[in-house]
Amino acid sequence: MTTTQVQQKSNNLPLYSIIIGVSSLCIPIFGIIIAIGGIILSIIATRQEVGKSNSQKGLAITGLCCSIATIALHFLLILFYVVLFLIGVVVA
Repeated sequence: MTTTQVQQKSNNLPLYSIIIGVSSLCIPIFGIIIAIGGIILSIIATRQEVGKSNSQKGLAITGLCCSIATIALHFLLILFYVVLFLIGVVVA
């Protein structure tokens, strides 16, 4: 056979980045650490998909958004706890 099959190497990083981004939203304590890893993985996956015109770049961007949302929610939660602590100290 003289036909040459071109194997397309599937890039699973965008899929992994969205899985890590969504799972970091669901894990309360270590979610911020997982979200940082998700951001790094999403950036790498987005840079690998720059010249390609496929839908996997959207998965990487969605993973990035979920990871950023996780960090923002954890920051707001920590800020809320600090404010409650300061109110408790002032009232007591």
